[in-house]
Parts: sequence; structure tokens; C-alpha cells
Amino acid sequence: MSSSKGLQHPQKVQARLTYSYCVIAALMFNSYDAIGGNADEDQLFKHKVNYNLLLLPMYQVVSTQNPFLFLPSLIFVLLATLLMTTKWARLGYFKNIFFTTQSMVVFVGSSILNSYHAHTAEQSLRERFKKKRAVELTLSRTESILNTLLPVMVVEELRECDAEPCHHYKRATVAQSDLCGFTQLASTRSPQEVVEFIRGLFGLFDELTDQHEVYKVETIGDAYIAGQAEPPLTYKNSPLSVVRLGLDMVTATSNWSISRKGNVWQNVSCRVGVHTGECIGGIVGTEMQRYHLFGQLMTEVEVLESTAPEGKVQISQACKEAVELQMRLDGSNQEPAIFEARTEKELRTSKGELHSYNEVGGGTYIVRSFFTPWDR
Repeated sequence: MSSSKGLQHPQKVQARLTYSYCVIAALMFNSYDAIGGNADEDQLFKHKVNYNLLLLPMYQVVSTQNPFLFLPSLIFVLLATLLMTTKWARLGYFKNIFFTTQSMVVFVGSSILNSYHAHTAEQSLRERFKKKRAVELTLSRTESILNTLLPVMVVEELRECDAEPCHHYKRATVAQSDLCGFTQLASTRSPQEVVEFIRGLFGLFDELTDQHEVYKVETIGDAYIAGQAEPPLTYKNSPLSVVRLGLDMVTATSNWSISRKGNVWQNVSCRVGVHTGECIGGIVGTEMQRYHLFGQLMTEVEVLESTAPEGKVQISQACKEAVELQMRLDGSNQEPAIFEARTEKELRTSKGELHSYNEVGGGTYIVRSFFTPWDR
């Protein structure tokens, strides 16, 4: 930082101030009549400057031994000039404060010198403050970015140990969404339009993950993956919250498309797959590190997403059981859910690929809605 433009090393500033005080002391010694040392008794008696003899030493001590900023230091320059003017004009009570012109010059010169160094010190202080604020802002932004790339508790764990942590989650619930019709439409649009659409829609998804306290794992193309599990992935582990996130993502996509009436993106919708099970979490990458989830759970949730009906949320048998268990444990005040079992012999993707129910651990269900008692 010492090499930054306009920023001086603190030791250099202190040295310059020390030199300044030495110069002032030398000048005062060479014109010590300014404090009455060179005045004979006749002058002292004649001009009655006994009280004035205390003014200059006090002035020098106050003006040199206090770290005034530049503008306040100018007050002393103005005061010194006024005192010198009263000497020349022989006006006022302080007209006899100086006995020689040399004293007046030294007095005003020392005030100007103090003001100069006050200006230098203030510049250095301001630059140091700006650099400190820039560092604090950079650290704050780095912390914010780090917390978006890694779970908060994982970041805290990283601070406590040098090794990159990995975790085994026995009861994780993960949701994966996909935009129906997006790939085909994106091929006919400009890159700017595609990026704008994804930025806006995924921005809504980010707000929903914050609302439901779900950790955003990653985005792959137009797929959005988020979930909850035991700490340190999330503070809260609620399968119901993840399912509700999936429903809200479907609704948000529908509303977003409707709001773009007359635009080609109006035909885009969303489907979501949600699954509960075991997985592994860990940090991957060296430069751009991210916290990812791995395991059979991630493969199965991708099948659930790809075979979900357009505009619907499809959950696994394990997820349904986890949600129902949570509702029982939470009590009767929890919102009930409406699950509809799929009756097709096999699960089919939008591309015609077939998957068996065994690939996702049993039967699957479409979440029609959640309703509160007053909606019954």
C-alpha cells in the first residue's frame, strides 16, 4: 500500500512532521525575541507585554503538538497574519507582541509550515481510509460470493481446518427443475435474449430458495438443482419445504411466461422432480470451487424430473413418505398435501425414453396442490 499513488508510509509522515518541528524550534531559537527573550527590561516595561509573552509559546505548542487537519490549521495561519498586521498597523492590544520583523516572519512561516504538513498528513490519512474501505468492500464481496458457492456452515468449517471437507447425508431431499420447450426456442433467439430470460427466471428461483431456506446446489443449462439435508448443508431439513419449492418454481415459471405476453417465451413451462435419500456432499474444483452433491440420489432425481409431466411436480415414494412423516411429526396444523399416484406402466421422458419405476425406488406421485383447512 505504501506504493499507492498519494499514499505515504506512516513512518515517512511522522518523520516529516518531526523535521518540521525541528525547523520550527530552530527558527524560534534564532528569533527568540518573539517570546520576549531578547527584549530588555525597558522594552518590557515600556510596552507592557508581560501578558503577551505567554501568548506565543502557547500558540506554538497548540499549533505544533496537535494533529490538526488542513482546514483547521489554516485558522492558525490567519491568526498569525492578523497578529502580524496589528504589529505593522500598531493597532490593538497585541501591537507590541513582536519586537522585530524577523519574529513576525518566523511566526507566520511556522504557521504556514504547520499547515502544509497538516495538508500532507490529511491526504495520507484520507488515502489510507479509502484503501482500507476498498479492502473491507473486497472482503465483503468475497465473503458474499463464497457464501453463494458454498453452504454457510461449510464455509465456517473451512475456516477452522485446512482440509477440504466432505459429508455423508443420510436424509437429503433434492429438487431438480427443467424448462419445457426452452431448448428448441433458445435455438431461434439471440444470445442476449436467452441470457436475459434465464437471468430473470433463475433470479426468481433464487428468491424462492431463500424463502424456503433451501440450498441452491447448481444450475446446468436450463436445469436448476436445490435441496436440503442435515447440517452442514442447511440449517433446516424439511422435505415439505423442498416440495413446496418445486410447486412455487412451476408457478413462478407460469407467471413469468404469462407476463411476457406476445413474446415467444410465453410458451415455456417448468417441470420438477423431487427425491429423498442418501448422498455425498463435497467441494470440487481448484479455481472456481463449488459444493456439489453426488450419489444415486442425483441420478434418480434427474429421472424424476425428465419424466415429470409438463407444469407438474413429480416426487418419489421415499419423498412422499418423508413429507407425510414430517406432517405427522409437525402436528395437525401443517398443511395437508394432495398426492396422485402415477398409473402408467413405465415413465416416459419428453424425448420418448422409457424408465421403470424401480429406477427411482418405486412408484411416483404427482403433487397436485397443498391446501389449508379453510380451502376444503
